[in-house]
Amino acid sequence: MPSERRFFPEITSSSHNSPSSNTLLIFNGLTTSAAVESKKSYILKKCIALLHSCASFIPKLKQVHAFSIRHGVPLSGVNMGKYLIFNLVSLFGPMLYARKVFDQIPYPNIFTWDTMIRGYADSEDPDSTLDIYRKMCGSLVQPDSHTYLFLLKVIAKSMVLREGENVHCTALKNGFESLMFVQNALVHLYGAWGRAESALQVFEKMTHKG
Repeated sequence: MPSERRFFPEITSSSHNSPSSNTLLIFNGLTTSAAVESKKSYILKKCIALLHSCASFIPKLKQVHAFSIRHGVPLSGVNMGKYLIFNLVSLFGPMLYARKVFDQIPYPNIFTWDTMIRGYADSEDPDSTLDIYRKMCGSLVQPDSHTYLFLLKVIAKSMVLREGENVHCTALKNGFESLMFVQNALVHLYGAWGRAESALQVFEKMTHKG
């Protein structure tokens, strides 16, 4: 896909077009077996399987990504971008690369949004966590319980009081305030800010304390 080649020159270069011997055997199997069903559909399925098997090594993830680009498998394909981003974030890979992948997905689901939020929360650029959260809200995708956990972790460190209160209100509105790990995160957040009264109010609502 020409557009993706343009966005990812670093992985479509010759260094990533020459897979290691083990990976090459798998790639050869993909292209020769593809006649059994739709070639692109077959390659998509196998690329996703490879993303799972290469989940502990970033260079191999990039090889799979480069292979998918050369064979016209878009990141918007079912689960391709989702699993690539998940593996990159889980390996603490460069968020710049993960973000470029993310920006090629036309309609990210909540799992992918949460993965990006988690990645930024654990990165050297935690401020981008709030940026990606705002973009998610603008896309009309509803936050889930995991969204608040990652967000509150970052907000507690950044000491952005108004953002924390806004996220708390949104969690309450969406019915997530009663979840134990969201409550724990809120207690920690208000405690970090010296807001003992607010922390106590959340604590007193907790069903299981301790």
